[in-house]
Amino acid sequence: MGKIKNLPEDWFERKKIAADPNTSQETLAVLAEDKDWRVREGVARNPNTSKETLDKLSEDDIIDVRLGVAANSNTSKETLDKLSKEDKARAVRYTAMDTLREILWKQAKR
Repeated sequence: MGKIKNLPEDWFERKKIAADPNTSQETLAVLAEDKDWRVREGVARNPNTSKETLDKLSEDDIIDVRLGVAANSNTSKETLDKLSKEDKARAVRYTAMDTLREILWKQAKR
């Protein structure tokens, strides 16, 4: 699991780190490759996760991970657009559309 040392062996403890908004982007990038989908989902929903890591997670096989990416307002507009049009799961497509609409609305109000 990457080069970050001292990550717990227990998936639940790794998920808590993945969900913590104070976790560094470097650690989140490592946790995004975790074997347990629940940890990757925590990374996908974390508002501190980089656009690059979210882009990679948008191609995860697990719907819950992609749903987390689709709901994350830090996901790039390009990735949200792709998810809203191409994802095989309706819930992911609709969530990506809603998140994209919210981002565009906030930009228009500025």
